Amino acid sequence: MAHSAGRPSAAPTRFVWIERNLIELEDAAAAIRGRGEGLVARGNTLVGSARTGIAVGGRPGSATRPRVVVGNDVSGLTVGDVDVTITGDAIGAVVVCVGPTTVRDGGRGSVVSCD
Repeated sequence: MAHSAGRPSAAPTRFVWIERNLIELEDAAAAIRGRGEGLVARGNTLVGSARTGIAVGGRPGSATRPRVVVGNDVSGLTVGDVDVTITGDAIGAVVVCVGPTTVRDGGRGSVVSCD
């Protein structure tokens, strides 16, 4: 991330890849939130509490990029809403779960494979 005068730049993140992390939360809005042109969240373990486990979206008018959520363990996460949310501006999101996972799919052309 570029910095200027000790502060992060306001430039938007274009692509995020988050893999094999232990993410511990306490009353967070979301454990992982991908709103750039793409997101890959794979093999992460989420524990604690959040409103949403993983939020997948895009920017209006952005190019179609992969939005892939695969093999994340949300069994230790208490959510107030759902485990995975795909927002209406996401195109072609892919969600594959490792166990019972709640998914709210508001995107277009999504592929969801969960128990």
